[in-house]
Amino acid sequence: MAIASDGGQVMREFDFMEIKGLPKASTAITKGEVLVRYTTDDGYRPSFANAHGPFFVALETAASSATPSEIKVLKRGVVKLTADATVEEGQWVVPGTNQGEVAPYASPAGTTKLASIVGVALEDITAKAAGKVLIGY
Repeated sequence: MAIASDGGQVMREFDFMEIKGLPKASTAITKGEVLVRYTTDDGYRPSFANAHGPFFVALETAASSATPSEIKVLKRGVVKLTADATVEEGQWVVPGTNQGEVAPYASPAGTTKLASIVGVALEDITAKAAGKVLIGY
């Protein structure tokens, strides 16, 4: 997994919500990764395929630490995210197979997949590149 070099870049500051978050202990986080709350210790960790939201985006990098420090995370706004497969403008995105990346939303077998929607692509995104995604709505 490699987050694109411009991943995590906030593209629009109007109506965006940035908060502080504590990474899960012993979990490295890279700026630009999509994050989820870790239920057992309430920390943040990189998202994974089939994860359910709410989702956040790391605005800072955090090294793996037994006692992590808080980092800035984006809760709502437009941010560049790395896609693990090609995503078309207007398509919903979900957590990708690669940790912290997004993938195009596929028709679900049931409605539980709706809880996995990270946001909507605001432009075409090629695989392994970063593109603008609206999250938190």
